[in-house]
Amino acid sequence: MYDQVCALRDRGINFATYINSDISMYERQNIINAIKEGEISVVYLSPELLLSYDLRYFIGDRELGLLVIDEAHLVTTWGRDFRIDYWYLGNYIRKLRKYHGHPFPVFALTATAVYGGKNDIVFETVGSLNLPAPKLYIGNVRRDEVNFKIEKFQYKGNHELAKIEKTKRVLMNNVSENTKTIAYFPWTNQIKIVRNEIPGDYESRIGIYYAKVDKTEKQVVVEKFAKGEIAVILATK
Repeated sequence: MYDQVCALRDRGINFATYINSDISMYERQNIINAIKEGEISVVYLSPELLLSYDLRYFIGDRELGLLVIDEAHLVTTWGRDFRIDYWYLGNYIRKLRKYHGHPFPVFALTATAVYGGKNDIVFETVGSLNLPAPKLYIGNVRRDEVNFKIEKFQYKGNHELAKIEKTKRVLMNNVSENTKTIAYFPWTNQIKIVRNEIPGDYESRIGIYYAKVDKTEKQVVVEKFAKGEIAVILATK
């Protein structure tokens, strides 16, 4: 959310903001007041937060002009156990339209939904969101700028030690070549182990990002990574 709002502001769109758990209740109230007064018109929210309140709590007497749902495939059975609040968005939309008497448009996006066949997710998404006669745009999922390189991991001796050593060498090389890298780890303990193995002179070019890191520190890491001040982020998936 933060990145998207910053990208909009860089383009001169200053009436956008976000509300999530990273901001204080005082900041949230100031944002909500600004929305109600018409100073802010684009708001990023999680479904979990949106479904916890009546819409009027956020926008007051203003009318909803557009509801955008990103990762829309999560409203299907595919996402029920992953982000359960997505499952209730369709019913929420139906009630909003019924009780507020305003047929606002809905724009649902996903790069994951299967179209057609027995595993179709597109029409399951349409049905779950209660979207009558929607206009569909089925784009090309091919991403020419995305590449995959898979190498067989060859090692001798202890597997864990060899894996740490290999990871360390790759990250140090990427720092030296200033190659932007996000390295994902299954557990935070692995991040700490690898980080401790990397020499100190690389420290200023490597950031750490996972749930228990202070939110201010995480934001600093994101900003430095965007500016190129750090080359590598070690993160949990």
